[in-house]
Amino acid sequence: MSFKGFNVIVGRLQIRAMRQLPSGTVPACQSDAETYHVYRRNADGSTQLQHTDVDFDSAFTYCAGLQRPMRGHAGIKPEMTHKPKSNKERHLYVGRPLATR
Repeated sequence: MSFKGFNVIVGRLQIRAMRQLPSGTVPACQSDAETYHVYRRNADGSTQLQHTDVDFDSAFTYCAGLQRPMRGHAGIKPEMTHKPKSNKERHLYVGRPLATR
């Protein structure tokens, strides 16, 4: 029976729980893990070892730190990095001005 172990995917990275045997390092379930290996998943399906940590939290923090931050979200334009200089420019980002009587 083949055992694949504990794996977590974080973006293009994969964390694998591992344990050491006399024959080498093998995949493990999370409760048996001695180390956590971080692999980069390539477009062709191959993986490359990037980092090794002794606990899952450290490995996850390493992965989260390597991910690209998202730019903007619905309703906010990422190119708006300065204070608007005029009312016209301000309305481009805020919306249409309220009608006055």
